Amino acid sequence: MLEDAEIFADAVASFAAIDLNGDGAISIDEFRDHLRTCEWSLETISAVFGALDVNKDGVLGLEELAEGFARYASLRRAPGLGWSNDEMTEAEDAAVAAVFAEIDADESGEVSMQECSTHLQGKRGFSPEAVEFIFEAIDLNMDGSISVEEFRDACQRYTALRLAFGLPVTPSSETILLE
Repeated sequence: MLEDAEIFADAVASFAAIDLNGDGAISIDEFRDHLRTCEWSLETISAVFGALDVNKDGVLGLEELAEGFARYASLRRAPGLGWSNDEMTEAEDAAVAAVFAEIDADESGEVSMQECSTHLQGKRGFSPEAVEFIFEAIDLNMDGSISVEEFRDACQRYTALRLAFGLPVTPSSETILLE
């Protein structure tokens, strides 16, 4: 069941980064706005959203996203939505370090919930609920702060979190299969 746990962890990180208003549901607008930054076509966005919205209520819940990741393996590697095993380039690593330094206002080497909130609410427009969800998705050791290693690892693994923090994600020419 390790793969199931990994799929769910991937879904949690992506969900946290896309649910901008923190209401526990991803609207088509949140989904579209998030994925357009990765140059997804509107047609692809609509098709993927429709395939994931299994109960057809017009929003995606965390369970629907996790089930979609399990059902459609290509979504787990899709830019802005899925994960990446690719090593970051030197420039990407430098960008992640610069964002971490910007968020770490007290220069303690760790990001507190307050610092994360200031950045994500003030600069990125996330709700307090969404910030808390993102923070918990990154703070893997649950010590109440995000280390530079946790931040870097999260940004390397989850392209959705890169976008949440304003970091670029390279668009992909890979086809998203919904079969």
